Amino acid sequence: MVTIISLKANNFRRLNFKDPLYFPKGLTIIRGRNEAGKSTILEAILFGIYGDFNILREIRGDRQAKLLDVVNHASNRAKVEVTFEVEGRKFRVERIIEKVGENARQVDAKLFDVTSGNERLLASGTQKVNEEIVKLIRVDWREMIASNVIAQKDLERLIRLGKTDREKIINMFMGLESYNKAIETLQEEKRTKKAELEKKETEKKALEDYLRTLMSLEEELKKHREELQAIEQILPSLEEEEKRLSETVKYLEDLYKKLRERKSLLEKKKYLEENLKRNEEELSETRKKIELAKQGLAEAEEKLKQLQQEKEVLEKELTQTEKEYENGQSLLAKISELWNTLEESKRELENLEDEISIISEKLKTIEKVNTEIVQISEELKNTEEKIRKVRIPPLYIYASIGIALLGLFLSIFSLPAGLAILFSSLVPLFVGQQNKQKALLYLQDKKSKLLSQRSAMEGELRLLEREREEYEKLLKRKAELEEKQKQILGQLKSVAKLEDAVGLEQYVARLQEEVEKLQEKTEEVRKHYQQILSETSKTDQNIHNLKKTLEDLSINENARNKDIANIREQLKAVEEQYASIHVPQPPFEIEGLLMPVSENDVEDVEALLHVYHREYESKTREVASKKAEKNRLEQYIRQAEEQLKELPKIKEDLDRLEKDVKNLKIEVEAREKAIQVLRDISSKRRSMFAPSVEQNMNWIVSYVTGGRYKAVKINPDNYDIEVYDAEAGRWMRRDIYSGGTNDQMLLAMRIAFTLALLPSAKGTYPRFLFLDEPLGSSDQERRQQIVKLLANELTRVFDQVFLITHVEIEEPPNSTLIELVDGKVAETRRITSQEEG
Repeated sequence: MVTIISLKANNFRRLNFKDPLYFPKGLTIIRGRNEAGKSTILEAILFGIYGDFNILREIRGDRQAKLLDVVNHASNRAKVEVTFEVEGRKFRVERIIEKVGENARQVDAKLFDVTSGNERLLASGTQKVNEEIVKLIRVDWREMIASNVIAQKDLERLIRLGKTDREKIINMFMGLESYNKAIETLQEEKRTKKAELEKKETEKKALEDYLRTLMSLEEELKKHREELQAIEQILPSLEEEEKRLSETVKYLEDLYKKLRERKSLLEKKKYLEENLKRNEEELSETRKKIELAKQGLAEAEEKLKQLQQEKEVLEKELTQTEKEYENGQSLLAKISELWNTLEESKRELENLEDEISIISEKLKTIEKVNTEIVQISEELKNTEEKIRKVRIPPLYIYASIGIALLGLFLSIFSLPAGLAILFSSLVPLFVGQQNKQKALLYLQDKKSKLLSQRSAMEGELRLLEREREEYEKLLKRKAELEEKQKQILGQLKSVAKLEDAVGLEQYVARLQEEVEKLQEKTEEVRKHYQQILSETSKTDQNIHNLKKTLEDLSINENARNKDIANIREQLKAVEEQYASIHVPQPPFEIEGLLMPVSENDVEDVEALLHVYHREYESKTREVASKKAEKNRLEQYIRQAEEQLKELPKIKEDLDRLEKDVKNLKIEVEAREKAIQVLRDISSKRRSMFAPSVEQNMNWIVSYVTGGRYKAVKINPDNYDIEVYDAEAGRWMRRDIYSGGTNDQMLLAMRIAFTLALLPSAKGTYPRFLFLDEPLGSSDQERRQQIVKLLANELTRVFDQVFLITHVEIEEPPNSTLIELVDGKVAETRRITSQEEG
């Protein structure tokens, strides 16, 4: 067996232990806030033993993690020492990591035998120490993590994964990681070969297309040479026509521009004359509006003065009515609150009496449940005794011995016949062994059912004990409510100033009627006051608007005077500019243009310009097209002549590619078949392993849920879970339950994996188990059930169970608590059987 004795760490991430941290047998609870270094203890132990920083990547789920991350940022050197025990012998391993630039490396490692109390060096140097430790423990770190480390992230990852990825995780739990690696390697090789095959097929197709192109290229070459000669003959005349059209378009554009400017100036002159007339009319209208605004302003100021006087009178009246209303409302609210509180306490008292009666009936069944637990325990004891006594029936052993003696006797006379009978003597032993296994399976199944029944009865007993506590609390609450009612009645009499509570309802009704009348009066005065306020605001706003209007009209009057002066200046400038523009003469006779022309002919000139512009563009495109075609043909002819030289090499390359494609297809098919074979084998092994996991899960789930769920089924294909729900009366999928219940089911499956794997571990399996933050999503009751499972059940299988958690729990008796604060041990305490967490 392998157990951990102590850990000493200096500058290993956050950990800094001056003295070794010792780990006793049983349950050890490692507790602290986030970033306190709890999970780092697990990392330090496994890294210290195996010296492989890939352990940190696996535990953290971070493929980018580096050895540099191990060394605390405030130091350049980290050291870890782990003392462990293997089959009665004690060993200590030391490892030192140092920063080297932007990286880090393990600079030293030593392994000592400390069994006798004296240190004896067994190996030094990283590689030799690693090899010696694997020989001692006979389990590598991947198997150790798969079977002896249970982390919350593993449970969350199982929920999210699809079928294929979940198969990989199950393989890892079962120690079949070699299958995962082999399949991944084959898949990568298949992808590489397939990509290479696709590339080769694409190259082959391209070469085939290119070869066909070259075969037809020579015929096309002759045709393109004839086309080039024809273009060279007509291109000079086309360029001459393009030049004449260009000069024509340039003249017409200049002519159109001058005519358009002259016409635009005439239109602008007309617009300015109309604008001048409109501004003069608007100036006259603005002066009339100014007189009207002055008259309205005087009337509004007089009205505002009257409204302000009326507002002062209403303000005094409103203040008085609001004060009376608030006093009445306050008294009514206080009495109503006391009355409602009295009624609520009466209703609560009635409900309490009903609950007390119900719980009293339940408590009568405690003795019956205790009796049933004793009976089940006795039957379980008898079943376990029968299991120990199961043997191969003597009759089969005697039959086997008799047949063997007969075979030995006959071999004296006939050796073949004697040997045949001698071998047949094994048949009775085989049949006897089969009968023994059947008997064992029956008794073990019976034992499992009895354990589940006892667990359920114990859970029911615990519930009844809690009911007893609740019963005492309810009696206490009843007395409190009766006393509270007396106090409230006294307060009501005092506030209402009554001798007794008989006339309280009539008093409240009268008071409520008076408050309602005060409210109506207050609302009426407030409404009138708001009307005056609104009218005052409107009048005030009207005065403001009239003043603003007068200001705007004055500004408008000044602006109109400035605009009129400005327009007259613009009219003069337009007339001078028009006289300075002259119509240009054509450089040669232009068909369609009649001279002389004026600004009234601008549309005709524009239309003629469009005609010649289209002709010019068409001719330009034709010339450019011929030049481009000429260049294309020249380039095509040069390229074709070069390409025809490649024909022999293309045929040779095509033959080579056909052979490559054939070979790659064979390699891809071979890897596909190998992947399928590996998946079939791992699927069969997972199916064989499922019943053992399911059996362990049944009692773990029942234990953790206090008997609420007693049976589960595991799908051997993907290891998903179904739960038998007694309330629903059928099997239900795991994922319909809450997140916390899901985590508990997956935790049970993870522990069941570990328990099922123990018998198949190499040599002596590690006798410690780490659970990293398994309690976060559970409520208080199930959290304690999980802790009891670790303390009472798993410590029978493992010498050491380590629970890493940041939540507060009740520490069970005989457990050890280690409290971490910022990488240091703040407290180490042993919980005795008399203590309670």
